[in-house]
Amino acid sequence: MLAYGKTVELLKDVLPISSTLNSASVRNHLVKVADKEEAQLGDERMMFIEGCERDWGELPRPEGTIVVGLDGGYLRSWENKQKHFEVIAGKSLPRDQKDKYFAFVDTYKQAKPKRRLFETLRTQGFQANQEIEFLSDGATNLHDLQEYLSPRSEHYLDWFHITMRITVLRQYLKGMAKEDKENATTFESYLDKVKGYLWHGNIRKALFYLDWLDEDIYFVENAYKLGVVYT
Repeated sequence: MLAYGKTVELLKDVLPISSTLNSASVRNHLVKVADKEEAQLGDERMMFIEGCERDWGELPRPEGTIVVGLDGGYLRSWENKQKHFEVIAGKSLPRDQKDKYFAFVDTYKQAKPKRRLFETLRTQGFQANQEIEFLSDGATNLHDLQEYLSPRSEHYLDWFHITMRITVLRQYLKGMAKEDKENATTFESYLDKVKGYLWHGNIRKALFYLDWLDEDIYFVENAYKLGVVYT
């Protein structure tokens, strides 16, 4: 993406346009186009699943699974440097279409975040009988955004955020080992098992060891003292 001034320079190099064109003109035209696109965007809805399973079965067979990655980040307000707002950004990767990037501010009252995500998927050929895999950090707003978009969707906590949480607990155990090496060693072996089982997709075994840690009062009490978010 080019700055408005650079855009004007490029346009004057390649097109026979008026010399009076400036960055303000380009910005105003861009705002008009954006407003037109906004007006054509459909209404926001909680649910975008329509029809029934019988109808979905009559649709053409989709090419494959669409994988959608979502994450949020905070930016400082340009007008008020004391305020911040969250931007949700993502990437949609269908098997037989070009990848698409998207971003929006979901807390803006006219943002229509779920509608925007749905329309992005539709431009890539999404239909109700197509499988979608959503990858995110498990944040509530991201989880809500994914719900009721497709009857055949799966939602996963991405590997980066899984390992990040395990790393935090490992750091805690390093400190714990100075006071109680035996328990720290035991708990670390449990974390190793959890990570290994999750990597190989054995959720049942991973949850077994997570429940074991969760039931250990000594581990939980000391983890919460340090502000470790375990769940």
